[in-house]
Amino acid sequence: MASNLSGSSQSAEVRLLVTPSQTAKRADVHVDLDVGELSAADINIVFAFDASGSLGSVPYAQQLNAIQTTIDDLRAQFASASNDVQIKLLRFASNVSDFPDGAATGFDLNDAALDDVLALAPFTGGTTNYLATLRAANTLF
Repeated sequence: MASNLSGSSQSAEVRLLVTPSQTAKRADVHVDLDVGELSAADINIVFAFDASGSLGSVPYAQQLNAIQTTIDDLRAQFASASNDVQIKLLRFASNVSDFPDGAATGFDLNDAALDDVLALAPFTGGTTNYLATLRAANTLF
């Protein structure tokens, strides 16, 4: 997928590959982010994740562990970069909650709050309102 970055006329390709592991249970996935050379200063990433009751707390934790691993990998990739990487989290069940709560911008990639995503966004249960999540994601950044 090619996307325009920060209103710039330049674009960059970001590929996301999700593959089931050999011993996969339903929620076990491996996430590979491949980021090429980026000339834009700002990078905004949104993670939307399901916290509905049908998912359950164990798969929810696995889902957030995958997000945590991805954030840790991004930290390593951008450790010496001059890019400003912002992370926004959207937890959805009956309602959508965004983290940081109601903030116009996301967390800085190196914000200590992102050291433990599961503690930041605990499991809630409820129905699955993914449409509200898509609407919320459309308004970010």
